[in-house]
Amino acid sequence: MCEVYVYYRLDPDSCPHALIAARQVIADIAAATGIAGHLLEKQGQPGLLMEIYRDVSDPAVFCQLLQRFAADRFQKQMAIQPDRHVEIFRHLPPETAMQ
Repeated sequence: MCEVYVYYRLDPDSCPHALIAARQVIADIAAATGIAGHLLEKQGQPGLLMEIYRDVSDPAVFCQLLQRFAADRFQKQMAIQPDRHVEIFRHLPPETAMQ
């Protein structure tokens, strides 16, 4: 299993429209995959957002869907799409007991 993190900075003028688009992307992903995403904003830095998706079993397929939904939703809400950075982290196997 993997976790997918997507972070991006919003232009202050487009923030309300971008938040709508981000929430729509999260809803689209949930409907398509059953994975509930979370939207966070960095404390002290308004407009720096992160989407988090946990327990992703096929990150390649998931990221294709994510890209498609984001392109569609942000294009409908904004003239310029934010530069979205995607990072994928995998779970490490549990530690084995030391002998």
